[in-house]
Amino acid sequence: MKILNPFRGGGRELDIGDLAEVLEFMLIPGESVRRAYRLGEQVIVFTDKRLLTAPFRGATKKRTEFRSIPYRSILDFEKTTAGRGDIILTLRIAGTREHLQLHFSDDMMAVDCYRELSKQVLR
Repeated sequence: MKILNPFRGGGRELDIGDLAEVLEFMLIPGESVRRAYRLGEQVIVFTDKRLLTAPFRGATKKRTEFRSIPYRSILDFEKTTAGRGDIILTLRIAGTREHLQLHFSDDMMAVDCYRELSKQVLR
C-alpha cells in the first residue's frame, strides 16, 4: 500500500518530497510540509499550519490513523530528559485533557523537533 512506504525504517527524518505526495489528500491548498520524522511506530509531520501524527495500528500495520493538531490549539509543550537517548516531548492540547507524548532516542532529532514546534507555535 503506497501510503506506508515513506514510513518504513527507524527513528529518522523523512524525505519531505515523498511524504508531501503521500499526504496530498490531507493538505489544503497552499499548505506545505516543512519537516517530518519517524519515531519508532509513529510518524510526525510539521506543516506550515499544523502538526500531523500517524501512529500505526494493528498487528499487520496496514491501518493508519492520522491526527491533525492546529498549532493554535497547542497550549504548551515541554521537553523532559532522563539522560542521553531518553527524551520526551509533551504537548498539551486545547479543548482536551489529553497530552500528546513523543518519545525520542536521538538527542538531535528531539532538539530539531522542539525547535520546529517552537517556530510554529510561537509565531
